[in-house]
Amino acid sequence: MLDLSNGPRHLATIHHRFTDESLDDDLHIRAFKAFDASQYTTRELHRGRRAWELRTLDEYRSQVAFTEMLSEMTEIGLPFDILGAGIRIVRDEARHVELCRRMVIALGGDGVINKEPTFVRSNKKLSPRERILRCAMGSLCIGETISVRLLAAVRDEAKDPLARSVLQQLVEDESIHSRFGWRLMEHLAPTLTAKEHKALTKLLPRYLRSAEKSVESSAKPAPTTERPLVTGPTMPFGSLPAKQRRGIFYKSIQDDVIRRFEKSGFKANEAWEKRPQS
Repeated sequence: MLDLSNGPRHLATIHHRFTDESLDDDLHIRAFKAFDASQYTTRELHRGRRAWELRTLDEYRSQVAFTEMLSEMTEIGLPFDILGAGIRIVRDEARHVELCRRMVIALGGDGVINKEPTFVRSNKKLSPRERILRCAMGSLCIGETISVRLLAAVRDEAKDPLARSVLQQLVEDESIHSRFGWRLMEHLAPTLTAKEHKALTKLLPRYLRSAEKSVESSAKPAPTTERPLVTGPTMPFGSLPAKQRRGIFYKSIQDDVIRRFEKSGFKANEAWEKRPQS
């Protein structure tokens, strides 16, 4: 269970004010309180709430992973402007969790999600630098890059103005996260040891396959109540048909991910061909 219900009132006020300072008025907390749920059917609200609960879990997992990465970047003494960009990413992910939570509550939830986020922790047996490299490659360069494409498509399908505004904010932020990942890899690439490059080369097929499995899993045929993000008729709060979701993923892999890794000195086409199939 992920409990995102409010804490003490005064601390919650600080949190909401901090969140709203960085957002346009149409995403301030009062906009969510003004949301008129009566214009939608019970089924639409239920499916919408389920979809946004799943998105909340995704964003919470990213917040935890990038907070850990920020600590590791600080530990090895990366330039402060890189740390500042990392701080922005952590702030964005916390903001995403809050926006998703607000959507869940607007759609009838209470802030408590009866599922556990599948946390992605760094391997403490590795050096902080190795952990950073792996997170940059797997979570930023691959994960956030593909996420931008998928979220943009979901945004384009969303009919509800509030949901569409939230999705637009997520797209804008994650586009920056993707660029940060690629720039960080470019910054670190000239200093990679042969051992580090070999390790990343070995991991790349697995990271690519992991991203593919995630899309395959979410796109499997299932009752609409179980997979509200990708199945059933289009809902007003944003969803993608399975076929469209897969198509966007494979195009992003080729155009955005493999191409850039090839430019960075990694044999990404070969890695894609060699990715595990299980």
